[in-house]
Amino acid sequence: MICVYDKHTPQDGFDNCGLAILNPLTAYITEELNGRYDYEITVFCDPNDDSWRHVVPYNMIKSSTTGQIFMIKKITYTAENGYPVVKAWADHIWYYLADMLVRECGDYRVMYWTLVDLFTEYDRETGTGTTYFSHGIGLTDYTFDYSSDYSQDVLPENMRNYHYKSVSLAYALLGSPDSVVNLWDAELHRDNFHFSINHRKEGTDDNMFELAYGVNCSNVIRTIDYTNRITEIVPRDNFDHVFGISIQPDAGTFPHQVFAGPQFSYESDSEAQFIRDSQDYFGQYWQPTNSLEVSFVDQNGTDRSNGINTLDKIKVGNKGYVTDVIGNREETKIISVKINDITGRVENIKLGQFIGSQLHPSKFDRLLQTDDSASRRLRRFEDAANT
Repeated sequence: MICVYDKHTPQDGFDNCGLAILNPLTAYITEELNGRYDYEITVFCDPNDDSWRHVVPYNMIKSSTTGQIFMIKKITYTAENGYPVVKAWADHIWYYLADMLVRECGDYRVMYWTLVDLFTEYDRETGTGTTYFSHGIGLTDYTFDYSSDYSQDVLPENMRNYHYKSVSLAYALLGSPDSVVNLWDAELHRDNFHFSINHRKEGTDDNMFELAYGVNCSNVIRTIDYTNRITEIVPRDNFDHVFGISIQPDAGTFPHQVFAGPQFSYESDSEAQFIRDSQDYFGQYWQPTNSLEVSFVDQNGTDRSNGINTLDKIKVGNKGYVTDVIGNREETKIISVKINDITGRVENIKLGQFIGSQLHPSKFDRLLQTDDSASRRLRRFEDAANT
């Protein structure tokens, strides 16, 4: 059942049918790794059924397939095939955190204490704390719990500098160039009012699926893109540190070096941080972008149909194998899934290094202070991702 709930439904009030059970024309869930997680639904404005009247902004929809809750943020009234319909777009309830304001915080810490800092409520009377949370007569207030597998050990490899000022809590966690997810190169897992930020997305595993063109999927689009590749960098920072990294030239592999000279900028002198950022930057751009997009067909009766289309196999973060249209078989990770919430079927998945999944800016945005070719390529990447 796809249920719709009142905007003031309490946190423990989503176990019933809510205001109404919806019978939509279409309903899709799209989740991307460290990116969007939203719901799109189209409902016929039936004069004999008032359930569609509850599809209004801030009311919430609970998925029949996943049990996840989404808050409606946008609706349109239009006509399809001559019949009136209401279309709605809803963000996952995790994005309720986008309504919370981080006043200002910053330090040099491990991830765990960074999260503790961000979720410390600001006290107006004493002026202590970090974030404004939603309180007030008649307002709806939700509480989130979080976890992480990152070590709490105060070791240099676990420490990061962070600074957030007058941004939303969701932006500090996911959206900013120096967001928690970006700084620690982590993966975000969202499960209604619980989330985790780990090295690997919670609940995911390897060898979970085997997809093959013409066997259990209708199309496999494989893209190999060298447009933004860099083979040698000579970065500098504002404290006069210089560090060079390159791939040894090999005419059999590529015809010439692709140089970049990024300029990093820091508030305090840290050669170790500069070297680490330089290595991360080079690691992101020395390889081509390799991505796959897979569309499904009915797999019943095929020799690979068993378990392939179940949600525990085909979900964001899982790894498995894909064979493309010319027979190339490779291991890859799912970074985007589109689910039909009426049928419960997975209709489309994206795998590999699909740039569209990175809706948040690169962590290097806050470091690159130059207009060299690498910076321009970086901006093109992000312009494409944010389109």
